[in-house]
Amino acid sequence: MVAENTSKTLSVTLRVWRQAGPDAPGRFVDYPAKNLNSSMSFLEMLDVVNDELTKRGEEPIAFAHDCREGICGTCSCTINGKPHGPGHGIATCQTYLRSFKDGDTIVVEPFRARAFPLVKDLVVDRAAFDQIIQAGGFISVRTGAAPALNAMTERAAVTAVQPLGSGMEFTGEYDRLYTNASGGSASTSDNGLLRLTVTPTHALTGNIEYALQSAENVVDARRDPSSDHTLTVGARADVCTGLSLEYGGYWLGQHGSTAGVASTSGTTNQTLSLTSRLAEDTVLSASGYRTEDTLDGQRADREDTVQGALQTSLGSSSDFTWSLGNTATLGTGPSHGSSTYTGLALRNRANPRATYGVAYTWMTSQNVDSNDVAGRAINNGVTTDLLWMLTSQAVLDLRLGYLLSRGTATTQQ
Repeated sequence: MVAENTSKTLSVTLRVWRQAGPDAPGRFVDYPAKNLNSSMSFLEMLDVVNDELTKRGEEPIAFAHDCREGICGTCSCTINGKPHGPGHGIATCQTYLRSFKDGDTIVVEPFRARAFPLVKDLVVDRAAFDQIIQAGGFISVRTGAAPALNAMTERAAVTAVQPLGSGMEFTGEYDRLYTNASGGSASTSDNGLLRLTVTPTHALTGNIEYALQSAENVVDARRDPSSDHTLTVGARADVCTGLSLEYGGYWLGQHGSTAGVASTSGTTNQTLSLTSRLAEDTVLSASGYRTEDTLDGQRADREDTVQGALQTSLGSSSDFTWSLGNTATLGTGPSHGSSTYTGLALRNRANPRATYGVAYTWMTSQNVDSNDVAGRAINNGVTTDLLWMLTSQAVLDLRLGYLLSRGTATTQQ
């Protein structure tokens, strides 16, 4: 949900990234868009702007689109620094001008991702993503298995979405699935979701979500119940132009029983990241993570990670990345460890049909296991890769790697 503009018409300034091709220099160009209907979609606004450019004999803005129904994702671009736009869980074509205010300056640019090299203006090459789909790409959502023979399945579901005003939206979902199979076995699954999305301004967004999944399996009169409780919190703030701060929190509690034996486990994950665009082609990012697992009320493992990266362009067809980080782990008993790494990567995109890169990584690690045995290792690695589109149907993906590792293990005294 985004803050809505209640006026019927508005005028905005579009600051659009214009680049004739992957090897050409690019820059932002401002285009005034006046007297727009607030019910127009974002792509319809681009159509209007392109009509004006065509009448003036100027090159229209190149952008990708297909279904315009929020399904295919072809229209993906970055709006005010956010992929797909200011909305939550919607495509660019489903973003409407009522999400903006009269007089706003809207920055539109292509996806800034190495996997999606730029073709022209807002259009990127989606071949890498399309290849995953063609190869049978999958998602990790648990969709269940085929029901047993002679099984009876009943399902009921309801979803409610309620705007609350002032940039807030509430969503509630409930789903129940019941299966009664032959042989006296049965299963029941209940799933509930409550989500509150808050967008007080274009520069600040947040959401809080609680999900409950409970299930019970009955086999030979034995009941094995289980339940998962998940709380997710997220917030993003655009501190100033080119600088954003993002926080994510995730808490999972699991309770279950198998063959009459009960168990409880939990996972906590918190992330804080900072991204700064130092220049049009230079991005500095830093982030910290903490993950902690518990089992039957006792801490099992904890992992803390701090990492940073600097990515910049070397000319019009090469990217350079420098990254470094540190990870510390704390397990049960005396076990603990830490590792530090740094890496350098260079990628060349001079040929539109082929890209190649080389990367060097250095990592040192030390740990003590549950038997009080200490180990230390140093790894040096070099990897190269080549992605070459031979034809529209054939792609050559060649990867070579070299790793040198040396280490020691000693018993603590």
